Amino acid sequence: GLLGKIGDTTRRTVVIGDPDTPMAAMADDTIVLEFADEKSVVQTRFATSALTLLRAHLGLHTDAVVEDAQVALAEPLPTGLVECSQFTFLGQGWSVGLANEAALKMREAALAWT
Repeated sequence: GLLGKIGDTTRRTVVIGDPDTPMAAMADDTIVLEFADEKSVVQTRFATSALTLLRAHLGLHTDAVVEDAQVALAEPLPTGLVECSQFTFLGQGWSVGLANEAALKMREAALAWT
């Protein structure tokens, strides 16, 4: 794989759910999120945990993020939202992968058209 081709000139750090994988053995540093390892089709816990870890490392994860999530979950859904049948997630540059992942999660978890 790609990680094995990098060689010894570049330090390799992996964020992984299962430490007993070949990728973990090839890395110089391993950040193990065993609590978030998932075997299901919809793997939301690992992606969310890894994103939170990386945001915290960059100083972007603050208590305000948690408070914003709590407020959003406490608010009632806007009228008509439950009846929506198609959803679109947009991304540009680095956020294309995030938009694709959001669309996949919506298709898998809600069986919705994206």
